[in-house]
Amino acid sequence: MEAREPTVTDPPRTTRGSAMVRLLRPRQWIKNVFVFAPPVFAGVLTAPGQPGRAVLAFALFCVAASAAYIVNDLRDVEEDRTHAGKRTSRPLAAGELTMTQALVMLAVLYVLLIAGCVLLPAVAVPIGAYLLLNVGYSLGLKHVAVLDLFIIAAGFVLRVYAGARAVDVPLSSWMLITTLCLALYLAAIKRLQELRTSGDQARAVLRQYTAPLLERYAETAAS
Repeated sequence: MEAREPTVTDPPRTTRGSAMVRLLRPRQWIKNVFVFAPPVFAGVLTAPGQPGRAVLAFALFCVAASAAYIVNDLRDVEEDRTHAGKRTSRPLAAGELTMTQALVMLAVLYVLLIAGCVLLPAVAVPIGAYLLLNVGYSLGLKHVAVLDLFIIAAGFVLRVYAGARAVDVPLSSWMLITTLCLALYLAAIKRLQELRTSGDQARAVLRQYTAPLLERYAETAAS
């Protein structure tokens, strides 16, 4: 019997490697450029020894972010399997990776984080706080309206804090407040877009929001 030719309706085959990459969410790493804000504004990014420390802090936050996404996907795998979009886009929900494989990847990421914090101990506190914050988020805090926005914003503040500690420069109250307000604005706008495009099907917490309320949050954060 001849092998059946693939048709346009056949789902694309996904290799394990590409599934592992998607589980890490590298597209989200762009958020970690906030780490570079303190050395840039302090004018020390190009000082001797500082670029390497800043880049390492950035890399560690990329690893920490990927670990947080894996924890979230492990926690939500059953729910994601019933979601119209996530059941095919999320590697665990789609069955492209097993829970065991995800746990092994998570363990490797934690080892990398420990090793990185040994090399750059100044960022151990913000990295640890970021991981704990995201565990709480995945375990249920993401379902609490308003608090979910502040947790997202706190993640950006921790990135900036890590950047300051990495190059040993003081972090001004102005930069902390600006980062918090900007992050709250972005979080509110993201929730507003999700609510307008997908309704409350995008995530459960959207059932507790209305478009006018999110618009008010965004305007308050921007003012």
